[in-house]
Amino acid sequence: MKRIGLMVLAAALAVVLGLAWRWDKIRVWYLVKPGADLSGRDLSGCDLGGMDLRGVSLSGANLRGANLHEVYMSDVDLSDANLQGANLRGANLADVNLENAVLVEADLRLSVIENTDTSPRDANSARANLSGADLSGAGLEGAVLRFSNLRGANLRGANLWTANLSGADLAGATLQDANLEAAVLRGANLTNANLRHANLKADLRLAILERTDLRNADLRTAILREASLAGANLQDADLRGALEANLEGTTGTPAHLPDGSACELAGPAADLRRMNLRNCDLTGANLKGVNLESASLEGVFLWKADLKGATLAIANLESANLSGADLRGANLRGAKLWRANLTNANLSDANLQGADLREAIGANLEGTQGTPAHLPDDLLDE
Repeated sequence: MKRIGLMVLAAALAVVLGLAWRWDKIRVWYLVKPGADLSGRDLSGCDLGGMDLRGVSLSGANLRGANLHEVYMSDVDLSDANLQGANLRGANLADVNLENAVLVEADLRLSVIENTDTSPRDANSARANLSGADLSGAGLEGAVLRFSNLRGANLRGANLWTANLSGADLAGATLQDANLEAAVLRGANLTNANLRHANLKADLRLAILERTDLRNADLRTAILREASLAGANLQDADLRGALEANLEGTTGTPAHLPDGSACELAGPAADLRRMNLRNCDLTGANLKGVNLESASLEGVFLWKADLKGATLAIANLESANLSGADLRGANLRGAKLWRANLTNANLSDANLQGADLREAIGANLEGTQGTPAHLPDDLLDE
């Protein structure tokens, strides 16, 4: 009996000590109400899920690992707060002050962060740290995230319409399917970020987009002045109306290019498959080994151009001027050469299998390979 009594006493003592150790947090839970001042409090690990925290001051509070699932935190001061690993899934953070807050690996999925400001007070202040945070599907319309650390953050499907991400560090972040229309990303770092299928009709001046995944991205009317796109994958991206885009060093073939930029991309061994180069003036251009498979080349000027070993299979060269062009060894399988001017063009060893040469002018097919689907009218008359 004595032993049992001691065990009960020890257990009771442990409970008392545990409650004493947690008393501040328990008391805070009861004190939490809209407009309360909880600045600097230690709320680490506390369960505040679903609570109404409107107007509460949590400046400098320790909320590490806290459960803030679906809390209503509109107009809350979270400046300098530690929210590392906190669960903020589905939380309403509209008009919240996150200045210098730490949200490393926090779960912010489906949260609403409209009009929130994370900007540092000045150039020397620390910035909000959301590195590795899960913001997938979050509503960030109009949020001010200037200079924030979002390295490796998950923003898949997030709505960042009109958000300000100037100078933000988004290196390695996932922005697939995100809406960034009218967002400001001036000077933002998006190195190695995934922006596949993202809506990027945004201000990207001075942005670093090196090695980013921009496949199928919508960059229509985007401002790309002095943006760095070296190594970026632009496969099937839409760049119609994009301003001042420097596509040198990019990979992949965009579905649509900025007006006139395709002509500027033409060069030796360039990959211009399915590009629209209609009416481009490439007179005397060095296009050795260029890949123009399935390209639109209607009305293009290629007078005396060097196209040795070029791939022009299934390309549309209707009414193109190829007079004096060097097409030795070129692949013209299935190419459409209706009304093309081939006067003095060198077609030795060129592959014309299935090519359409109806109404082509001045074609000398001596030394060519393959059987054209249609011959020029003047050769048919012979």
